[in-house]
Amino acid sequence: QYRMHPAISAFPAAHFYGGRLKDDPSTLSRSEAPLRLGPLASLGPLALLHVRGAREEAVRDGSVRNMAEAAAICDLLLELRGRGVDVRSASRVKVLTFYAAQVAAIRAAADARGLRGVFIATVDGAQGSEADVVLLSCVRCRGVVGFLADERRLNVGLTRARHQLLVLADVETLASGSKGRTALAALVRHAASARCLHEWSAGSSPPRLSDEACARLVERTTDAPHASPAADQPAPHPDRPDPDHPGAAGAGARAEGERAARVEELRRFQAEAAALEAGRLAKKREAVHAAAQPFRPPYETQPEGGVRSTAWQC
Repeated sequence: QYRMHPAISAFPAAHFYGGRLKDDPSTLSRSEAPLRLGPLASLGPLALLHVRGAREEAVRDGSVRNMAEAAAICDLLLELRGRGVDVRSASRVKVLTFYAAQVAAIRAAADARGLRGVFIATVDGAQGSEADVVLLSCVRCRGVVGFLADERRLNVGLTRARHQLLVLADVETLASGSKGRTALAALVRHAASARCLHEWSAGSSPPRLSDEACARLVERTTDAPHASPAADQPAPHPDRPDPDHPGAAGAGARAEGERAARVEELRRFQAEAAALEAGRLAKKREAVHAAAQPFRPPYETQPEGGVRSTAWQC
């Protein structure tokens, strides 16, 4: 690959491509000028920024937004602009997220703070593109990861940056809300081992999370629920309590609650996918309709007032 700084490509190469993706030597000698700009320089080419206290909000179309992450994105854009980076250049800076509602939230926050013209889009809309610096907003923060569970989307989001990739997320959700979603858990473990987990702090250089905090997050990605039961201990039925297991009477209720949460997440996922597909089909129909309209040359009309005029027909 010729695009990404090796520190950015390390995780996608190992996790999504099984180590088969190699860095061209040109990526090793690439100028790192964008990394020498104020507090952003201390973050390095890859940083996973934990936005503590963030809250996701559902909107009417089933999408979700996170205003704390939107504000953090604007802080980073202002920092880049203050250091001379043209944030309106899509080849220099891109802001990506997994949710249409978050695109609208970031755009509104950016307009309110004088940051018009910044490239802000969903990950789906950024396939095939790249930029020097990419700010990626993950949005989710209630233990449910939604679109982040789609490894293809996650791969696209993590591989658009040339020099610097800043991922804003509730890291605890990525860690503990990733049962069966190995990419998210692996991303947290990679960021912890690469010492690029930071606590987001507006107006100052985001401090790196302590080794103890990183260790706790890594433990949450490998908690007991992920492990298989011992071979000589058959797993109890999720809906029937095990009489020999103290406290197992609530296992069925917990399993039912988890199942309901998964169903709700799936419904939200399907609603967002249906909305995106409906939008694409509508645009396609408009394009086909416009292309089917015959071109007609202008014709002259003679109104009652005697003034000759020319009109165009489409």
